[in-house]
Amino acid sequence: MDSIEQGWSSNPRGRGEGVVDKIRNCRHEISVWRKANPPYGKETISNLQKALEEVQNDMSKSEEEVIEVSRKLKEAYRDEELYWEQKSRTAWHVYGDRNTNFYHALTKQRRIQNRITGLYNENEVWTNSEIEIEKVAVNYFEKLFKSTSPADFEGFLAEIPESVTSEQNRRLTALATEEEVRKALFLMHPEKAPGPDGNILIAQEMFHGIRTNNACKEKFMAIKTDMSKAYDRVEWLFMERLLLKMGFCSRWVSRIMTCISSVSYKVLLNGQPKGSIVPERGLRQGDPLSSYLFILCTEALIVNIKKEERNKRLTGLKLLKDYEDVSGQLINFDKSSLQFGHKVPDVTRVEIKTQLGISTIGGMANYLGIPESLGGSKIQVFGYVTERINQKINSWTVRFLTKGGKEVLIKSAANAMPNHVMSCYRLPKAVTKKITGAISHFWWGGSGNKKGIHWLSWDKVCKHKDEGGLSFKDLQGVNTALLAKQLWRIIDKPECLFSKVFKGRYFRNTDPMDPHRSYSPSYGWRSICSARSLINKGLIKRVGHGNSISVWSDPWIPAPRPRSATPKTQPQVLVPSLKVDYFINPATLSWDEDLLNAFIHTDDVNIIKGLAISRSHRPDQMDGPLRIMGAIQLNRVIK
Repeated sequence: MDSIEQGWSSNPRGRGEGVVDKIRNCRHEISVWRKANPPYGKETISNLQKALEEVQNDMSKSEEEVIEVSRKLKEAYRDEELYWEQKSRTAWHVYGDRNTNFYHALTKQRRIQNRITGLYNENEVWTNSEIEIEKVAVNYFEKLFKSTSPADFEGFLAEIPESVTSEQNRRLTALATEEEVRKALFLMHPEKAPGPDGNILIAQEMFHGIRTNNACKEKFMAIKTDMSKAYDRVEWLFMERLLLKMGFCSRWVSRIMTCISSVSYKVLLNGQPKGSIVPERGLRQGDPLSSYLFILCTEALIVNIKKEERNKRLTGLKLLKDYEDVSGQLINFDKSSLQFGHKVPDVTRVEIKTQLGISTIGGMANYLGIPESLGGSKIQVFGYVTERINQKINSWTVRFLTKGGKEVLIKSAANAMPNHVMSCYRLPKAVTKKITGAISHFWWGGSGNKKGIHWLSWDKVCKHKDEGGLSFKDLQGVNTALLAKQLWRIIDKPECLFSKVFKGRYFRNTDPMDPHRSYSPSYGWRSICSARSLINKGLIKRVGHGNSISVWSDPWIPAPRPRSATPKTQPQVLVPSLKVDYFINPATLSWDEDLLNAFIHTDDVNIIKGLAISRSHRPDQMDGPLRIMGAIQLNRVIK
C-alpha cells in the first residue's frame, strides 16, 4: 500500500502528470518493492519450521515467541500458495488448502503448452531459431496493425442517423464521480477484464425459425460471416467519422480516440516481450469499451443493408466488400457459413454457394460455445459438455490436490462448467448422469478405469452441510433453476427484446405460463417451459384491474404457496370463466363484500378484503419469489 501511495504521488519528471504516468510510476514502485521483498520459498519455510520446533522444545521461551514464529510460518505457507496460484492463473480456487504442489505443476504445464518452438514465415518456410521466430511474429503483427488509409467512406456513412441527444452528450462528457470509478473497478475480476455477452437463445430462435416457419422455409436464408481478426482491423479514421456522424460531441470522440490510439504492443514469446509495435488501427481485445465500439461499426453495415434493401439493390456480397474497404474488416470465407430454409431447392443452394464463395452449409459450428444446430439426438449434441468436464477433472495436475482442493474444484469448476449450457437448454438426464458419475469418480479417488471406494451414496454427499453432506449440487435441480430464471425474465420484463421474440413466436395472445403447446417449438422454448412447475411453486398474480385473473384457476390468494380462491358452493355450480374484476365495484374501486360472501369461502374473503386494489387501473401483474430475491438464488430455489 505504501509503494502504491508513493508511486501515485511521485513526480520524477518534474511536471504535471496524467493518470497513465501515475500508473506507470506505481508499477515501477511495486517492482522495486517486489525485488526488496521476495516471496517466501521452500528454504524460508524450512528455516521457520526448524525455528518453531526449537522454540517449542526450549522451556525458556515464552508462549508469545511460539505464537510469533507460528504466525510467520502460516504467512510463509499462505504467500507461497498465493505466489504459485497467481502464476498458474487458476481463477476457480480459494486460498488455505495448501495446494502449492498443484499450482506449481499447473504452472509448469502452462509453460510447456505455451512454448513456441517454431513458426512458418510468410513464404511458408518453417523457422525455429529464436531470432527468426521473433522476426516472423513481429512482422506479422506490424502488417496486421498497418492502416490501409481508407478515404472514400463518406458515401457509406451518408445514411447514418444522428441518434445521440445533447443530454446524452452532456452525461457522457461529465466528470466521472468517485463512486462510478469505484463501481467499475470492483466489477472486474482481479486478473480479468469484463465484457458483454451475446444472446444465445435469440440467435438459436432465428435459425430455428428459418428451418420451421412456413413463411421462411422456401425463400429465406442466413449468412454467418466470420470477420478475420475483426477487432484488430478496425480503422481508426472510420471509427472517428462514424462516431461524429452519429451525433457524439467532438470532445467525447476525442477522448475515445485517445483511448484507442494511445497504445503500443510487444510480442510475448516464451515468457519474454519482444519487439515494439505501434499500431495504426485496431481495438484492444479484453477492453469492455472495445465491444461497444465494434457494435457501432457494425451499425454502419446494418444501416447500409437496410438502404440497399429499400432500393432493391441488395445483391451478393458487394455491400460487404464495400464495408471491408471503408472499415478495414475482412471476411474469412473458410469460417463463414450458410443456413437455408428446408424447402429451398438444392439447385438454388448450389448457385448461391458458388456466387458467394461460401462452402459450409448446415450446422453453423458454434455460437458463444454452444452448437448452433440442435437437431438429432440431444445426448450427442450436448456430449461435449461431459467431455470438457472429464478433461478438467482428469488432468494430471489434480493428483496434487488435497481433499479440500478437490471439493472447491468440484463446486467452482466441475459443477459450474455446465451452467453456461444449462441456463439455455435442458440437458438430457443421460448427460447429467454421466457428469455426476465423472465427478463422483474424481471425488472418491478413482484414476482411469480404476474406481476408488465410494464410502457413501452420492445423494448423501450432495446433502447440505447442516445435514451431514458436502453441499454438492444436483445438476438436474440447477438446470431447472437456471431455466426458471430465463422464464421469469420473460414474465418480469415483457418489453425486453428477449421476451418480445418468444412472445411473438409462442404466446402472442396468452402469457408464458399458459401450458398450451405451440406449433413446432424450438428446443430452447421447450427447455424454458420445463421450468414452469418450479415457477408455479411461488408464482402469484397481483390484482390490478382484475380482468385477466381467473378466480378459480389462477394463484392470486396470498399463502406460503399462492393458490386460487376456495369456492363457497359446490364446484359443479361455479362459472369457470369468472374473473376477479367481477368482485370489484367499478364506482368505488373497492371489493364488493356481498358478492365475495356469496361466492367465496369465508376464510378467503377475509384475506381478499386485505388486498389493495389499484386506483390507477394498472394491469394485473405476475409476481413471485424471484422478484423478491432481486436475483435468483439457486440454493434456495433448488431446495
